[in-house]
Amino acid sequence: ATYAGTGWYRKTFTVPGHEKASRLWLRFGGVHPSAEVWLNDQFLGRNGLPFVPFGFEITNPVRRGEPNHLAVRVHEANREYGFAYSWQGNWSGLYRGVELVTTGAQCLNQIWFHPDADRGVIGVNAQIDGIATKSPLALEIRVRQAGQSEICAQINHRVTGPTMHFDLPFPAPQRWSPDAPNLYEVDIRLLADGQPLDAQTERIGFVKLSTHGQAFLINDKPYYMRGTGDFLSCPETGCPDTNRDRWRRKLQALRDFGYNYVRCQSYVYGPEYYDAADEVGLLVQSEMGMLGAWGGHTNQHVYQWPKPTPDHYPHLKRQWDAVVLRDANHPSALLYCMSNEYVRDTDFRRIAWQCYHETRALKPAAFVIW
Repeated sequence: ATYAGTGWYRKTFTVPGHEKASRLWLRFGGVHPSAEVWLNDQFLGRNGLPFVPFGFEITNPVRRGEPNHLAVRVHEANREYGFAYSWQGNWSGLYRGVELVTTGAQCLNQIWFHPDADRGVIGVNAQIDGIATKSPLALEIRVRQAGQSEICAQINHRVTGPTMHFDLPFPAPQRWSPDAPNLYEVDIRLLADGQPLDAQTERIGFVKLSTHGQAFLINDKPYYMRGTGDFLSCPETGCPDTNRDRWRRKLQALRDFGYNYVRCQSYVYGPEYYDAADEVGLLVQSEMGMLGAWGGHTNQHVYQWPKPTPDHYPHLKRQWDAVVLRDANHPSALLYCMSNEYVRDTDFRRIAWQCYHETRALKPAAFVIW
């Protein structure tokens, strides 16, 4: 809890030689505070955004059919961007999984959805990596109710460029709310001449937040929010817990007590937390500290996170945007807060409005507040 310094991870692994035609990726679920990564003594890169996954393509530096040596240096730089991650001690390290992923020559870089029950569509946003090919590419998307095998809707859409936006018709969906957390699973495959190059499965929910006067509405109906605060208390792990079963039990207990909303104070949990919140029916407010101080300079409020001055703003904004994209498909992740305990108007109105508009463009269903 008191150590401040540097730690190292080392791992040796072997990639089968028959994977020669594939692209290989090394993906880290999350590190706090910062990391630098080497493979076979070749520097791959670094990450200093504690909340979000990161990774590297290792197709060229990896050795096929023989041992590969991976080294990760975790160090103190950018600890301030972890915000409340540092409240309960100077814990550091890789706190989510590390994966070796294989894809074809083209792959899904990012895919996220805008479920819109009013229009009866699922808006699809896709970013494809490695688009240059003579083979025609297509996105095959199939939607089914979570836990079911029957297909509710599907589409095969021709890939026309590295970035695409199109609608998948989906009339009369079951809506998601805390009282009825209806989820759909979306299977996505990237195909070349009908052969799969990459695939993934996401879960979505049709939910709409709005206001009318002083009333908060979910799916156009007034809804009374009963909220609780979470202060990164993970006694089993000492760092953000990634055990889905444990979160299902804990968050279901909140629902059983009558809560329908959780505010994570000055941080965001990992995707495992939002997986459980999607299932049990909890709205989650993520706080990513875009606007600076935690509330003035009284004797009780002398702590701060970095203000978005030119030296900090690029890091804060990159982490904010990456978190929004990371959680874009979670129906529970619809509330984003820029600061904590502001007792006056912000000094950074331009940045606040920029975050508001850009977040709403990525996730139209979200509320963005300071």
